[in-house]
Parts: sequence; structure tokens; C-alpha cells
Amino acid sequence: VQTCALPISVMTGAELVLSWSGTQRENNLIPLLSQSDEDNEEFVASLNLSIRQPLLQGFGNRVAESRIREAELRQQVVEREFHEQLLRASSEALRAYWRLHLATRFIEIQQSALANASNIMEETSEQVRAGRQPRTALLEAEARVLDSEAAVHAEEQRWRDAQSELKTLLSLSDNEYDRLTFVATDRPETDPFPMPLNFQRYADEVLTQWPGYQGAVLKRDIQALEVRRAGEENRNQLDLVTGYRTSAEARKRQADIELRDVRVSVVNELRNRLTQLEISHGDLTLAARNQEIYGELYESERQRYAAGKSRLRDLYEREDERIEAQKRYAESLARYQLALVAMQLAEGSLFERYGIRVGETDLALKRG
Repeated sequence: VQTCALPISVMTGAELVLSWSGTQRENNLIPLLSQSDEDNEEFVASLNLSIRQPLLQGFGNRVAESRIREAELRQQVVEREFHEQLLRASSEALRAYWRLHLATRFIEIQQSALANASNIMEETSEQVRAGRQPRTALLEAEARVLDSEAAVHAEEQRWRDAQSELKTLLSLSDNEYDRLTFVATDRPETDPFPMPLNFQRYADEVLTQWPGYQGAVLKRDIQALEVRRAGEENRNQLDLVTGYRTSAEARKRQADIELRDVRVSVVNELRNRLTQLEISHGDLTLAARNQEIYGELYESERQRYAAGKSRLRDLYEREDERIEAQKRYAESLARYQLALVAMQLAEGSLFERYGIRVGETDLALKRG
């Protein structure tokens, strides 16, 4: 094989390459086809002329600058994606925290019920001795104490499950941290969530700060850069590669669609979470009043029983109603906290409440 190339540059920046190549090889088929004693050597030669005329392609290092800018944008996309991952991981940890808070509150409720059952059993014993209650009332009171102890144990298991969930989220091995326990200290919110006066303005402000939407905007900008760079690389040259430009434009259209989808998703999520908060707070208000009513009814029945004017069974019915009302309020309170966490995740303001800053991000939403 022999090759020879002669490059020639001209004033316009074009490059002319005149090349010659030749290949000589032995071919066993030649004698068979010609049926002669001719030489079996085969020689192929070619003369080629290549002309490249980029003209203004890459003028002023625009292509290199575009690639640098694209790298910067991609770095920002990674930062936004990391921010979004932190938000979602933190919201999951907060949900586990409020489940622990609920389990702790249930234990307190059942322990209070156990203490009441023990006191009632002592009081019942005195009334049986005084002849104001039948002897079977004492057996009923003792059974109530046993039931209350079992209920406490069941709630303690729920509490241990919540502890294990938090350790798993924090990647803490239960073998190494078996004595570690988490204590719920954060006070739950009971005030209503401030609803935006102008939803569209509020949604637009959320979109400018939500890392998922910011990342989608950056991805669209990256594709726009690729389209412009493809134009620079293909500018007025004779050896055009048209497929690359078409592909870049398709990716830009796809980025535009993804940006629109993220916007629709965020706005719909905001509306849904605002409605959820409104309903959850209304239920919390009802549960609070329900707890007060059944608490007062229980105390009234307790006084009647102490005076010998009520049956033990009636007192226990009021006690069951009081316990259920307390649990319902605790559940409503926990649901409202979970709704708040979901809302803060939806608007990207989860870290704002705890004074946490991720990079240069500092959220300060105004819902008015």
C-alpha cells in the first residue's frame, strides 16, 4: 500500500488536499478467470481531491465558549438535582419523625388509661366492701387493668417500629445503636397554613425557586446551546453533516416538553397540597373540640360513679370514648404535620423552616 497527500491552504481558510493511493496485492482468482498464465498480481490506484471550506465556522472561539458554558450549566443541573434529592430525603425523614411523635402520644394516652383503670379498680374495691357495687364489678375492673396493660404494650411496639424506621433512614445499624432512641421534641403546628391570595403569582414564584423546575430550565438552555453550536460547526462548509443539527433540535424540543410537564406537575401539586392542608386543619379543629367534649363527659361520669350513682360499665364506656377522642386528635395533629411537610416539599421551602441553606439557595416565599 502506498499513499501520498499534498495539503494546500488558501486565503479564504479553505483546505485543499490532493492525495494519491495505490494498493498492490496477489489475487488467486485472476488466473482462474482468464485461464492464462498471466501474473496473479492486482494493482488498484486512486487519485482524490478533498476541499474543506469552513468560512466563518467557529469564528471568535464561539464553539469553545459554548462548550464551556454548557459544562457550567450541566454543573448547575447536578446541583439542582442534588438539592431536590435532599428535599425528598428530608421530607421522608420528617414523615418518619411525625409517625414517631404519634406513636409516643399513643403510649401516653394508653398509660393514662392504665392509670385510670388502676384507680378505678381501687375505688371499685372500696365500693364493693361498702356494698355499693356487686362483687362482679371488681372482676370487671381487674379485667380492665389487664386490657389497658396489653394496649400499652401494643403501642410500645408501634413506637419501636418507628424507632427502627428512623435508624434505617439514617443508615444506623441496630446492632451498634441498639440503645439509641429518638425523642420527639418538636412542637406540632396547629395554626392554619397561610393561603396565597393570588395563586398564579404564588405558583410562578414557587417555580422560580423549585430545584426540579430550575433543573428543567437549565436542561432546556443546554439543548439551545447545542443547537447554536451545531450551527457554528456546520456553518457554510462543503462537507455538511446535516443529521447532527436535526438531532440537536429534536433534543431541544424534548427539553421544552419536559419543562412544560414539570411546570404542570408542580402547579397541580401545589393546588392539591393547599386543599389537603385546608381539609386537614378543619379536621384538626373538629378533633380538638371532640376531645374536649368527651373529656368533660368522662369527668362527669367519674363523679357520678364515685357518688354511687352510676354503673362501672357506664364509666368504662365514657372512658373508651375519651380515649378514642384523644387518639383521633393525635392522629389529626400528625396528619396536619404530614400535610405541612408535603406542602413544604411541593413548594421547595422545607429547609427554610429550619434555617438550612443548600449552596446559594435561600428560599423566602411570599404567599400574599
